[in-house]
Amino acid sequence: MKHLCLLCAGLTLASGGCPQDLLDGGSSGVFARIGVSSQNGDPPLTIAVSAADSVSSNGRIVRYDWDFGGQATADTMEALHTFTQPGRYSVVLRVWDETGADDAAFVDIRVRGGPVVPAIQASAETGPAPLIVNFDGSASTAESDMILDYFWDFGDGGDARQPTANHRYIWPGTYTVELRAVSAGGVSGTAQLTITVTPREDAGDTGGDSNDGDDDVGDDAGDDSQAGDDNADDDGQSGTDGGDDDADNNAGDEASDTAGGDG
Repeated sequence: MKHLCLLCAGLTLASGGCPQDLLDGGSSGVFARIGVSSQNGDPPLTIAVSAADSVSSNGRIVRYDWDFGGQATADTMEALHTFTQPGRYSVVLRVWDETGADDAAFVDIRVRGGPVVPAIQASAETGPAPLIVNFDGSASTAESDMILDYFWDFGDGGDARQPTANHRYIWPGTYTVELRAVSAGGVSGTAQLTITVTPREDAGDTGGDSNDGDDDVGDDAGDDSQAGDDNADDDGQSGTDGGDDDADNNAGDEASDTAGGDG
């Protein structure tokens, strides 16, 4: 099959690189290698696979076992398979050498579906800092397919990879939130939402409360001072009145004594 793309030669594929080893081939001396004609395309997608580059340090490769994403199997060194529905499928190859040692590898095949429509739901779009927002992208859809990956960018350096995520905005400002949803077949779509974070509502009230407290203290101090002055006046007046009364009594006593002497 001269059109096979031999992954073992290190060729870069459109969907992201070489197949992955499932077993530790180094310890057994067996190395499974997959060659594939294409890793992505529109349905129906027919691929040709080959295990011709699989090797063993123990001897010849004598057995092959292919699994096409649970849809079909094959036991030959080379095989064909057609994927009729959008989605992502893992093609698994397992090989054995003449000593019975084995190794396995897999490669992902992505069959494109229709457009992806991302949907962002947020618990709040505006509010005072710090603002915690619950984001939900689970309502995103893919025509004839399913959403497999979610990539969140919260506009302040934060990100997430789940369908739903919570994020906390510390500082006031305007942030553009972006969700990129990717279907199993590799089709992506992007949606955006603006989050506005305002300054804390009690930031200006603190100073006002402090001034009110100062005024109350000043009023109390003034009242105490006035009360003290009034008390002092009362005490002074009482002392003066008492002195006057004593002077009058002394004068009366002297007059009585004088009258007695004249008699």
